Amino acid sequence: MKQIKPVLLALVAAPVISAAEPSLTVDRVRQRYPWDGSVDIDYTISGYGAGVDPNDYTVVFSFTTVTNGVAVNKTLANFQTYASCDLPRTAGPHRVTWNGADDGCRGLFSTNVSFTGTLYRDATTASEAAYMIVDVSAGPSAAAYPVRYASDAVDASQFNKDLYKTTRIVFKRIPAGSFWMGEGVINTSNNRNGNVAPADALRQYVQLTQDYYLAIFETTLAQYYQVFGGTATMDTRPKRSVFCGSTVDTAIANFNSRLSARATCRGAAVSGFSLPTEAQWERACRAGTLSSVYTGVDISCQADATAINYVLCSCSNSEPTGYRPVGSYDPNPWGFYDMYGNACEWCSDFYGGYPAPSEGMAWDETNPLVDPTGPETGTIHCIRGGCVDSGWNVIISGKRQNYPGTPTSSNHYRNGFRVALTLSGNN
Repeated sequence: MKQIKPVLLALVAAPVISAAEPSLTVDRVRQRYPWDGSVDIDYTISGYGAGVDPNDYTVVFSFTTVTNGVAVNKTLANFQTYASCDLPRTAGPHRVTWNGADDGCRGLFSTNVSFTGTLYRDATTASEAAYMIVDVSAGPSAAAYPVRYASDAVDASQFNKDLYKTTRIVFKRIPAGSFWMGEGVINTSNNRNGNVAPADALRQYVQLTQDYYLAIFETTLAQYYQVFGGTATMDTRPKRSVFCGSTVDTAIANFNSRLSARATCRGAAVSGFSLPTEAQWERACRAGTLSSVYTGVDISCQADATAINYVLCSCSNSEPTGYRPVGSYDPNPWGFYDMYGNACEWCSDFYGGYPAPSEGMAWDETNPLVDPTGPETGTIHCIRGGCVDSGWNVIISGKRQNYPGTPTSSNHYRNGFRVALTLSGNN
């Protein structure tokens, strides 16, 4: 049987922006044999001047093909290892593999296809970017962790790859805004909660005045050891959530402080990494919804929860129980994974009653609760999202929990965290 040889596809040199700018040369584009929808792209970047930060640049590949005399252009979006907005940018040779089948190109390419690679300057600021990516691959002894801001609003699924669960941490920016927070009915005529039990509090209308970044995944064991170090064996679960029994546990305190001390962008420190407030966590979880879960369903029984098990990593679904690698389930509409189930997630707020509005007032659209951070003092922090052994009445957007766990308690295994960064008004 005659074998089909791998096709070496036509190349087009990348345009040089100016003599002072670095350049990208596409060296070879070759589709895999046997054809599985994959195409290897070899390219070289050169010409970075002294003091130029490669993180200020973005690599984009596209191809042009002629069909029935009509030229069709397409930008490549799906790659095996990287998100399209985070392709390698450092000086030297690189290879990336494009998933052509995932981009709707399932047939073998013919010779009338030409590929172009472009390196363009993308010095996005923190307040402009869609994503912030922190590279912790240098490990716990590194002096700095490079930070880059990606302006491309790519689908969060592009980050659901091993790289972004082990040696890079991806944050998505959430703009300032308002939403109804908490469980129960929205009742603006009788919403003066005072010190009622927090789990039974009526909803509060909350206004967040600052943009903030929130990690799209729970912090994994691999990321924790890249930043904090340690001798524990990650064995078979480097991409699963790290578990921390208490918010004062070194697993969280050292992780956030070391990120704040070492994250840098364009020579400047990127500091302020912390746990999210309850309001920040819930706004990201709800993703603009008012229902008990972000799919638009109001869960009121076990059967309801089972019916939407594709978003739940808990015993309330029909899947086998147990912790899974982060990103095993579909993200919510805003691109955040594992907001329900897997590990419970610590928030920075102490557990306590919602603050009471002034007499005769309610926390509603005309009188929002602005940037709440919880009680000033306390002994137990709030936990959100539930875990693998949580019931249906816990796996909901507004449910508040207060496990008093410590690293040696029976609750230790339940609790994880994701990192947040609040932007100041000057960013």
